[in-house]
Amino acid sequence: MKDFLNEDRFFARNEDDIEWLSYNPDSTNEQGQLVEIIIDKQMFEEVMKLWIERGCGAISFEENIWSWDEFLSYCNVYIYDVGEDITMEEVEEDMCRDCLSVGQTPYTLRQIAEYFCFV
Repeated sequence: MKDFLNEDRFFARNEDDIEWLSYNPDSTNEQGQLVEIIIDKQMFEEVMKLWIERGCGAISFEENIWSWDEFLSYCNVYIYDVGEDITMEEVEEDMCRDCLSVGQTPYTLRQIAEYFCFV
């Protein structure tokens, strides 16, 4: 599998949105799926406040008070089947743009927070 397909990518779309792209090779479609997740600034701030209330008192990107799966449940998600809705060349073009961060990591969460001026 090509390197750009192995880790999620996060892109600044505009001042109020971040695009989270993930490739799902295990879909029912033989060629996989491109999953586009939109992180809205207002939603991000609400979720971060929830996590802070949950027991941190301040934002700690190293502690496991947050979960990417839970975070995903607050986002708008769009799924594109490769070969039907989108070509693999378009997936590569999308995934290989300059991005804000790579991977579902504490660093990425901090980058998103800084982008939205939350910290």
